[in-house]
Amino acid sequence: MSGSILGISDLRKARALCLKGHLEEARERIGTDVQIAKGEKPFTFWREAAVLARDLGMTKLAEHAWNEAGRAGLDARVVRLEKAVNRLVAGDFEAAKDMLTEAIEAEPRNAVLRNAWAIALFESAETARALEEWETNRRWSAQKRGCPLSTDPLYLALAAMALEGFLQSRSTKPVREAPEETHPADGERAPGRTRDSRLARIERALARRDFDLALGWIENEMRGEEREPDMLNLMYAVALSEKDRWGRAREELATVLERSEGNSAAQSYLGYCLARAGAPDAALRVLESVQPVGPDDYFVHYFRGIAWLE
Repeated sequence: MSGSILGISDLRKARALCLKGHLEEARERIGTDVQIAKGEKPFTFWREAAVLARDLGMTKLAEHAWNEAGRAGLDARVVRLEKAVNRLVAGDFEAAKDMLTEAIEAEPRNAVLRNAWAIALFESAETARALEEWETNRRWSAQKRGCPLSTDPLYLALAAMALEGFLQSRSTKPVREAPEETHPADGERAPGRTRDSRLARIERALARRDFDLALGWIENEMRGEEREPDMLNLMYAVALSEKDRWGRAREELATVLERSEGNSAAQSYLGYCLARAGAPDAALRVLESVQPVGPDDYFVHYFRGIAWLE
């Protein structure tokens, strides 16, 4: 369907289809050659059309819509940033980097621009420069309350995906354990340690990505009388999923949700497990009901991104 004459209501119907996962149907509804219906406000229409097209992966239409939004009065700096973000979303990192480099020359202290530039650098294998940018932006963001750098879900998700790639590349390196961090014998629960110190020990193993060690300690802890059920089940699910045991991880999370239906951490991680286990539609249904824990809830945004990617 091309040469579509659309209004705001048409865009919102397509958005509803997008949210339900019917991407192809949404793309067909708006078409590739969009024209604005009479009586619509160009500024509002084209800005909404641009965001929708970007979310549907229609890069050319999104770029056209941002240009039209600029002609309707949207600040040229915003248009420039959004067009660069389109390239990031489409995976054209070199083009995004070039566009953002030029933009930064005009606005060297724009933290949002520099954050997007860091993502482009990271995905272009310029890891050291990207990390340096993020460190600089972290300091700026802390000085500006409500800075979009630290609250915009899109930037959080893009940065999260880049960082996960970096962390996964690091995880292939051998894990160095402290001398006392030995693998537990069957039934051993570290005599003389307090419950808090044992849980902290498990968390350290997870942080070091030594999931076999973590699984052993968690299983031993579960045999004991002193338990932190939700915390243990959550940590167990994380360790299991990292060993590609998605089904068992889901069982652990279901156990948590039977006890605490509103546990956001368990809900969001369940969505992640479903997505990675080949059930992205179910994952999106779970994640739609999760309430983010504040505007910087990186995990919910990232897990939704994983589900859409799947």
